[in-house]
This record gives sequence, C-alpha cells and structure tokens, in this order.
Amino acid sequence: MNRQTQASLQAYHSFRCPSITEEEVSIRSEDDLMEAYRLGLFNEPWIVLGHGTNTLFLPRVSERVFLMQFEGFEHEILNDDQIHVTVGAGVEWDDLVEWSISQGYGGIEAMIRIPGTCGAAPVQNIGAYGQELDHVLHGVRAFDTQKGVFHDFTPDECGFSYRDSLFKRPEGRHWIITSISLRLHGASYQIRPTYPSLVASLNEAGISNPTLKDVGQHVAAIRASKLPNPSSQPNAGSFFKNPVLRGDQASRFMAQFPEVPWFELEVGMSIPGVETEDDGTQDASSHAIKVPAGWLIEHVGLKGEWNGRVGVWPKQALVLYHQGEATGVDILELASRIQDKVRQTFGVELEQEVRVYGVE
Repeated sequence: MNRQTQASLQAYHSFRCPSITEEEVSIRSEDDLMEAYRLGLFNEPWIVLGHGTNTLFLPRVSERVFLMQFEGFEHEILNDDQIHVTVGAGVEWDDLVEWSISQGYGGIEAMIRIPGTCGAAPVQNIGAYGQELDHVLHGVRAFDTQKGVFHDFTPDECGFSYRDSLFKRPEGRHWIITSISLRLHGASYQIRPTYPSLVASLNEAGISNPTLKDVGQHVAAIRASKLPNPSSQPNAGSFFKNPVLRGDQASRFMAQFPEVPWFELEVGMSIPGVETEDDGTQDASSHAIKVPAGWLIEHVGLKGEWNGRVGVWPKQALVLYHQGEATGVDILELASRIQDKVRQTFGVELEQEVRVYGVE
C-alpha cells in the first residue's frame, strides 16, 4: 500500500481536469485493503477509483482516494458451452474483451472499446449494442469497509438494473470490488446481433453470419466514428443517462412529441427510481419507455456546442469534452445548461451518469 498527500488526480480521470486530493492510496491486494481498514482509513470520507472513465473531479477533493490496482486473470473451461473467467478489479475491461474474442468465447464481444476497469464494470452494469454485463456475470468479490470482511456476491445480490447496481447506490457504496467472475459461452454460442446500427453495419459489409471478430471490429468502428478519443479530447463518454418515463408520463410524452424516438421497456424490468407495489413488484399494467438523451440534446440545439473551453461532441450529443484548458466547474456549468434546456423543451429531467466529486 502506497500513500501520498496533496496528490494530483488529473491523470486519474478521463476528463483530465486539474484536481488535488488530500490523500491518495494505492491498493494492489486484499492485504492492502485489510491494512487500510486496520489503520482506520475508511473512517473518513473516501472514494474508490479505477481509471476514472465515469468520473469528473472538481479542483479540490477532500475525500481520500483509493486507487484500485488489482491484477490477476484466471479462466477454466467447464464444458463446451461454458468458460469461467475471474479477473482482478484493476484489469482493463477492453483487454478482457479482446482476449475473449481471440479465444472464441462469446458473450461480451459487443462491449468492446468500453473504457475502464473490470472492477468498475458491475458498478455501472455496463452494456452496449445489445449486450449487458449482468447477462454473463457469475459473481463479484468485494470488501466491506464497514466490517473489514470480504464477500462473494451472486448476481442477484448485486441488484442490477439499467446502468445501475447495489454498488452504485448509497446503501452499497461501502463495498470495494476486488474481482469479478464471468460465464462466457463456448463452441455452441450463436451470434445473433439485434442492435440496429450493428446489424446495418454488418449487412452493409455483406456479412450474414458474423464471427465474434466481425462483431468486435464493427462495434469498434461504429464507436470510433461517433465518440472522441479521451487521449486527445478528454471526456467520460456518455455524460447523461437515457431517461426512463413510466405510465402516464410516458403516454403524455409520446402524445406531445410523436417525432421523438423511444424504446419500449419490458414489463417488470427493474427501473432505477421507480417505486414498486406493496408486494415489491412493479405495476404490471403500466408501461415504460426509454428516450435517447442524445436526441433530446441535439433537438434543443446544443449538439456541437463549443464555447472555447468545453463543448458537446458534434457526432454524439451525450458526450461532453474539453481540450485541456477547462476545469470540472466548466463541465458542470455546460451540463446544467443542457439539463435546463431539455427540461424547458421536453419536460424531461436528464440524470447525470458521470460521478462528480470535489469543490471549486
């Protein structure tokens, strides 16, 4: 375990905004976590960080920042259909995807080029182009900073929903993920892309029976055509969640704005922030839709907006970026302006997907 005071966080989040933390602690093993617990380092406000690809730091951060640098990679072939893979929280997610494609193991090939670490993947319940982490996750190992013990979570215990999990919600933030386990698919895996832009890309290339490599290459190309490279245009990917509207609100929205594209959600699927009935289930008679936030931002005239310091990416309105001169405060001011205009125009609240820490 390595500790450093008054440490710069600029290199530890993909927005690359200047920021200083009171203390930075590097964690490389479960023994390091136990030592930090014995020293009482979790008794004061703290943050756990992988590569900061879903994080924005403001100039001053008072919380102690734990940098998770767990490595480790193991896999076991259970049978022709299932491969069990366990990886450390500090392993790059994209390295895992590239490896699975090269080995012919399916289940995460469409989630290629999602930035970040494997430890961050279940927090956000990442997904892309028709695949979701919770479809292949077998377990999560995590450390309880309140009790000083480790626990192996089942998928059900993780409380997954759309871009959400127990570990992201207030009641689960005392857990630090150390590794994840996946069940990938073997020789019998059937590749059936359904996401419209991926299907269109494959069809345009004349590929009717795509391989894992085909899917990975086409998703990577689609992402590259829409999203800026954080190394040249610092950003954190999608800044906002796609809003979910339910019941009467969904009906009113569809009637008032018939031109807006939307996607019906499955009845009974878990939706963050939606209250449940007394028996713990959602009202099966209601319906819910997901509205693309990028479309809303574009149609209030802010796609491609640039004020000389921060802007909205011209090819994907969900992405906010800057080119090295902005602070986290500048990013937040732009985000607030976007939220105000979408609220005034469509009556829809955009929720930030990016986590924000610190003060001016």
